Order: sequence, then structure tokens, then C-alpha cells
Amino acid sequence: MPALERSEVVPFTPEQMFQLVMDIESYPEFLSWCSSGRILSREEDCLTAELTLEYKGLRKSFATRNRFQRPKLVEIRLLRGPFRFLEGVWTFEAQEDGRTRVHVSIQFEFINRFLSAMIGPVFHRAIDTLVADFRRRAEVVYGRP
Repeated sequence: MPALERSEVVPFTPEQMFQLVMDIESYPEFLSWCSSGRILSREEDCLTAELTLEYKGLRKSFATRNRFQRPKLVEIRLLRGPFRFLEGVWTFEAQEDGRTRVHVSIQFEFINRFLSAMIGPVFHRAIDTLVADFRRRAEVVYGRP
């Protein structure tokens, strides 16, 4: 089962980065692979969201339950979609110099070989650049420090 991890120290606070990750409805504005993001339900420490992957005319939506500890952690668990398995964790760790170490770890397996062949490469690239995409989004939303 593929497992991808990425980490980067960014010049923004944990709260700022946490807010960007939780702003799921804005994902289509800066994630090229995401054509739709919406919140399905919201609780005190949890939300359910749906994202739509789009690549070469193929569209697949998936829903996740996202438990969080503001502004330190977001845990992602698959509810439904084109995956047999999908789990992930975002962490936001304050650094002594005022910056934040952003770390994402995602494990996934598509439900069949066809989807793995069609969407797998774009999903791998999406995860590979995810932290950098959120850093660039932070520069747009909060300005360059």
C-alpha cells in the first residue's frame, strides 16, 4: 500500500496553516487536481468533507471524516470513494524561530487496478507537492513574510 510523507518548515504560524488545511471549500482555487471541495457536516472537533479529483476527464469524489486538535493536528479517515483504504495525518509544529513545521502523511490504496492506473499517478504527484501547495497558498492569503 502506498504511503507518502512530506514535511516543510514554513514562515507561518500553526494556526494559519491549520486554517488553510481546514478551508476545504477553497481547495479548487489552488490544488490543480481538485475540482470541488465541500463540507458535509461540522462538529466541535470533527468535520466530514467531500473532495472531487479530476484528471483527463475522469472525475472521482471521496468523502472523509477529519478529526482535529486545533491548531496542531488533523486526522483523515475515508468514509467512501474510489479507495479501498485512505488515512492521513497533518501536523503543525511551532518552531522556536516562529515558523512552523508542516508534515503530512497519507496511506492509500485504490479500489481497483483501473483507478490505480488512471488516477494513481496524479494522486501521487498531488501528495508529493501538497505541503508546497499549501505554503504557496499561505503566501497568497497571508502575504510573504
